[in-house]
Amino acid sequence: MKGKQIIVAFIILVLLSIYLYFGEIKKRQKQEIEKNKEETIYQDFKKDDVTEIVIKTKDEKFVCKKVGNDWMLEEPVKDYADDGTIGSILDRHSTAKADRIIKEAKLADYGLDKPEVYIEFITKDKTYTLNMAGYTPTGESAYAVKPGDTSTVYLVPKHMRLDCEKETKDFRYKGLLKFTDDKVTEIIVNLNDKDKKYKLKKQGEWWYIVSPVSKTAKNERVSTYLSYFKNTGIKNFIDVKDAVKYGLSNPAEYIEVHLDKDVKKIYFGKEEKSKDSRYAKSTDRNDLAEIPAYIYNGISKLDEITNKQLFLFMQDKVEKISVKYGD
Repeated sequence: MKGKQIIVAFIILVLLSIYLYFGEIKKRQKQEIEKNKEETIYQDFKKDDVTEIVIKTKDEKFVCKKVGNDWMLEEPVKDYADDGTIGSILDRHSTAKADRIIKEAKLADYGLDKPEVYIEFITKDKTYTLNMAGYTPTGESAYAVKPGDTSTVYLVPKHMRLDCEKETKDFRYKGLLKFTDDKVTEIIVNLNDKDKKYKLKKQGEWWYIVSPVSKTAKNERVSTYLSYFKNTGIKNFIDVKDAVKYGLSNPAEYIEVHLDKDVKKIYFGKEEKSKDSRYAKSTDRNDLAEIPAYIYNGISKLDEITNKQLFLFMQDKVEKISVKYGD
């Protein structure tokens, strides 16, 4: 009988230990969830739901709105927005956590009674806002507070604050044209070099030279052109009133890009060798642009873009190669 009591007591002890063990795990999990929630700057923030971003500083206000699949810069100028800049801001803020939280704080001690900047993310159902002041002494974090909170200061990663220090050109699309490659049907090149005057046309998967000769073009070169036009890497934006100064009042050199239902055009002006730059304008922009010289110089001569392959085939479609030698 005594042995049975010992066994029962042992079983009870084991069960109690298991209960306490898993109870402690659940408690820690709950504490971790609560800690994670407290450190998360924006609760329930989903970057794909954001339709507008507003950044306000002492001197500037930036407004970016999503129109269809494109982000547009609405203030301080109207332009396509830079997808890379918008994407990095959304990525950073959607996962943002505080480096440290100071409770029962006096906002004035951290410059948050009169915040220097604020950033706002607007969705269909909610607006997420964060007010920010200066940086910590180490420079690794910035002081922030949520609207309506008068005593909790968040030390947030410095890059969240740096997002609010960007210049107008950082938010602007850096390409001369905006399009999707699969919509391009024809390209006309008309530069001063006599060997850089030709017309390209797409038929099926291949690009062809249709003027001044009829030959097959190098697909990879055409793809490079399209990348140049979209990912130009504009160095500076220039007021259109300076068109004469940069040789863009009545430019003779141009490239036409024909789409399914549209025609876009790039005009080239003066070269500035000391800056390794060329000036240009396009039908997609309201201003002039200083662009890297390689965009203009990289347009191939007729002979260079001619495909001299014996056979035309897409490499990714090849399933087998056979080589047969004669006797």
